[in-house]
Amino acid sequence: MTVRSALSALKAAPFAAALAAVLASCGPPMKDFASSAPPEPRVDVVRVQHDVAFAGDELYISATAARGLDEFLATVGLDRQDHVLVFDRDQASPWSAQRAESVKVHLGQRQVAAVPAIAPNGSKAKPDTVTVMIERYVVAPLDCPDWTQPRGSNPENSTHRNFGCFQAFNLGQMVVDKRDLAIGRTLGPADGELQAKSIYSYRRDLTKPLPDTEIGDIAKGGSQQQGAAQ
Repeated sequence: MTVRSALSALKAAPFAAALAAVLASCGPPMKDFASSAPPEPRVDVVRVQHDVAFAGDELYISATAARGLDEFLATVGLDRQDHVLVFDRDQASPWSAQRAESVKVHLGQRQVAAVPAIAPNGSKAKPDTVTVMIERYVVAPLDCPDWTQPRGSNPENSTHRNFGCFQAFNLGQMVVDKRDLAIGRTLGPADGELQAKSIYSYRRDLTKPLPDTEIGDIAKGGSQQQGAAQ
């Protein structure tokens, strides 16, 4: 290398370093690791309703109104998980309870289990009208796996947002009544006598041990495998 070429290389070195720094800054910025709550199955509720009209002196659902209600049910396509509510929109009428009951009976004849309810808040009164509302709870899909977590430093060792994604997805698919994910239900009555008997046996050391026949066979098989390995 000549002296002139060596001097040219030294002059070009700062320029090359600056160019490398500029090129590095053109890449995508590295964001800090941001933790988020574990994913949970999210449930959306869809409500559709149909008004059953009554004449001023009618106590029972008419044939015309019944056909309209049947067409509404056929259009919606009831699912076994749907919740059907019946409420009267004319609370001032002395026949409101009888009218709602007649609609409920008609639904029962169509193998539709309806529950009497109170008009929801914000529902306007409507003379001589009984409303049938269908509630359908739908599990919102989860995008699993979720690798959208920003890359970067994680000094707090935070959990990745993909952790537990498939568990939440599977739970949403396995629950029979999707409404339980949003509201839940009241527990049924417990067997107090059985619970008291269990406590009585436990306190007096009367609990029976689990049968150890299968456990013994498994342990025996494990010891035989260990002996063969040695």
